[in-house]
This record gives sequence, structure tokens and C-alpha cells, in this order.
Amino acid sequence: MRKALFAISAFSVAAFLAGCGGSSTSAADESVSSSSEALGTISSSSENGLSSSGEEILSSASVEISSASVESSASASTPLAVTPDEDGFYDIADIYKAAPATSKLVFVIRHAEREDSLGQLSNLTEVGVEQAKALGAKLVSEESFFYGSTDFVRTRATAQYIAEGRGEVATVDTLDEILEGNYFIAVSSDSFDTYTSAHGGSWTFVSRWAYNDTVANPTVNANLKQAYATYFYDLFERKDQFVSENIVANIPNWSRVSVLVTHDVLVAPLIIAVSNRTIDLQFFASRRWANYLSGIAVVVDEAGGVLTYPVRGTDVGYMYP
Repeated sequence: MRKALFAISAFSVAAFLAGCGGSSTSAADESVSSSSEALGTISSSSENGLSSSGEEILSSASVEISSASVESSASASTPLAVTPDEDGFYDIADIYKAAPATSKLVFVIRHAEREDSLGQLSNLTEVGVEQAKALGAKLVSEESFFYGSTDFVRTRATAQYIAEGRGEVATVDTLDEILEGNYFIAVSSDSFDTYTSAHGGSWTFVSRWAYNDTVANPTVNANLKQAYATYFYDLFERKDQFVSENIVANIPNWSRVSVLVTHDVLVAPLIIAVSNRTIDLQFFASRRWANYLSGIAVVVDEAGGVLTYPVRGTDVGYMYP
């Protein structure tokens, strides 16, 4: 397995990006819906001869990565003294320990392992409870953290059990607008679910868009491009907007360290964008997806410089659903 190397995004707090349009209308879930709709004709990867190799897809997708996706601030931040694992993820505890006491940290992560049922009331499994507590135990310190989540049982419970692992009794703020699961999606959740159910499911479609997947067939490729433009915002612009407007702008309202728990359809594109597409979450090809408690860390130093890192809260940053 190759080691993923990438530039860490850095940009000025003051240089907030221009808006990319309103966010979509509903909170995301990890479900793949069963309704159907068609916008052109996009066949499955096997029908179109898509490569089953994550390595090959990464190579083709990375050609279109622009250096503009990595912003630099006037007061460039010094990267933390941390090392990624062979898959490109950083351990959340390593980030926390390496960050100077004068820096502020925000971890935006997926919830811990959930029950098979979906929806707002779906809870954590026993394994998920232990995952969250174990992550908290690695973050024990004298300071109190801020905790926020979407208004879902599993996300709120994840934050509460992380706090319990740290020895805290947490009040978890509901941050649905900040942690909107469908943040990268440019249409209503109903329209998105209808389309993706007819084209391999949400994980397949999200990952194909996030890696700018293309195929040899010109007609099918044109349909793919049209679908990406219709259903999604630009990956890198939207990531920068999320970090600057949803995270950095709200840090003054939170503690020095904040843990925000959300859903995979937000976390996976963030990980992919922050890593400049070098981390393999190509569900459409490799079948890998964002693991429970994986996400990104946003580190803001005292000069206002911002660094972002793809992080994991368990031993591995990806999963095979």
C-alpha cells in the first residue's frame, strides 16, 4: 500500500472566500435510497470499463488538481510535528498533542459505529460507544472541550461519549447549519437521493464526483460531467468555504479545542479535498469509504494562519462498508 503524501492546506483567517451559493436543504444520512431518476445515461463502472484499481484512478484524477486548491496566507503557518500513517491519515491524538497551546483546534469527524437502522433516531452500537470513549481517553487533559453535533442521536451520543472518555460531562450544542451533511450537494436531498439510487448509490456518486472520475466513452463522460455540475458544488472551493465560514468564523464562540460530530457525506469530501485527492476513499473503485471517527482537523495559530489535516479517531481512517 502506497504512502499518501500531500500538501497541507493553509490560508488566512481574514481571507474568507466568496460564497459558493446556498447549502442544500436537509441533513445527510449514510443511506443509499431506492427511488429512481435519470439525468442522461451513466452506466456502472463495470459497464464502462472503469479501472478497479484505486492507484490508477488516483493518478488520472490528480492531473486536474490545481495549486490554487492550496491557499497560502501572508503569515504562513508552521506545520505541526506529526507524521501521517501509510494511508495519509493523522491520528487525532497526535494532532492534539503536537499543536501549540496558543493554537485553536477543531476536529470535524464522523460519528462512531451506528446501528444498522438509519434515520435521526439511529443510535450507536456497543462498539461505537467504546470507540468514542477510547478516542476521548486519548485526549485527556486539564482543559475543557467544546462539543457540537447535528441533531441526530448517534452524532450527539458520539460527542457525549468522547467527553466521557476524557472525564467530562458534556453539553453538546446542536449545530445543524454548521455541520449540514449535504453541504457539498447543490440540490435538495430528495432530488439527490432519487438520482443516486439509479446510479450506484450515494457513496458511489459522491466518490466519483470527488475524484473527478472520467471514462473513455465520450457520451457517458459528458453525462458524468453534467451530473457533477448539476448535483455538486466545486470540491475545493466548497471545502475552503466550509473551513473559513463554518469553522474559523465560529471559533471565537467555542473553546480552544472543539469536537464537532457529523456524517460521512460531509466528512468524506472534506478528507478528499484536504488531502488533495491523495487519500483513497474511492468507493466506486476500491470500495473504501470514510471510517467512523475519521474527518479533518482545523488548526488556527495565534497569527491567524490555518492548517488542515485529514484525521482518524480509530486505528484506520477508511472502512470497507
